[in-house]
Amino acid sequence: MEAVIKILVQIAEIQDIPKQVRKEALWAIDLIESNKLYELNHDMSNEQKNMDIDAKAWLNITTDAANDTTKWFERDLDDFLKEIHRENDENEKDDEDHEKLRQIVDVNARNWNHTIKMMEDFDKCKWNFDVFKYHEVLGDSCLLHFGFRIFQLYGLLDKFSISDNNYKNLLNVIKNECYETTQFHNVLRIIDTTRNFHYFVKFGDLMNYLSDLQIMAGLLACLLHDVAHPGVDNNFLIGVRHQKAIRYNDKSVLENHHCAIAFKLLLDPKNDIFELLSEA
Repeated sequence: MEAVIKILVQIAEIQDIPKQVRKEALWAIDLIESNKLYELNHDMSNEQKNMDIDAKAWLNITTDAANDTTKWFERDLDDFLKEIHRENDENEKDDEDHEKLRQIVDVNARNWNHTIKMMEDFDKCKWNFDVFKYHEVLGDSCLLHFGFRIFQLYGLLDKFSISDNNYKNLLNVIKNECYETTQFHNVLRIIDTTRNFHYFVKFGDLMNYLSDLQIMAGLLACLLHDVAHPGVDNNFLIGVRHQKAIRYNDKSVLENHHCAIAFKLLLDPKNDIFELLSEA
């Protein structure tokens, strides 16, 4: 920022510079120095007509009107009431959830008992959850177990009427998209990243500020953020003129790749966990 301000000052001090340019340079300096660069400006009445639909929708949900309960839709109010009672009902279905999970995950009795013991730390949201030991015990079933358990903890399967079979398919294809030779961007990293998000939502008190839909979006973003990662970085792909770099014109190659694969998986009817949600 200091470098940018220095350049803007030099521009403003040029003698023959047009007044409008000098005015804009001084305005930019003031904006940066006042630390208001990223503050949302709601006074956009003259520009709103030129905004696209997504931009208008985003602006609407960031305004005070979004918190006016008289303007909530019935589904929003339903979500709000569920969120209020989160802490009261989160333990009621614990035994039922574990039994359901036992039927979904195929592991022997010894490993299952070991997993239940390990998950005590996870369910209590302790930072020192051992993801390596977790993977060692459950093997290929660890992402399936983890994905269901994390959604159970927030009641997302019930709240959004998610099909067990579709969610199971989604978790399996995420696992299958991981390259076996990749030492870092693998199932362990997926679990660790998602668990960290869960930790900050619970322990960092973010749960009081995020809706159920936002929490589910965050968890899915973590589960899918590095899907089908080849184990090399963008510079390498660009340097060898890889087909991914060519496809995305050398711009945020892997980020675009992960996002495209994520949507491809989610849009497959077999993996569609949103099938009972409205378009909105």
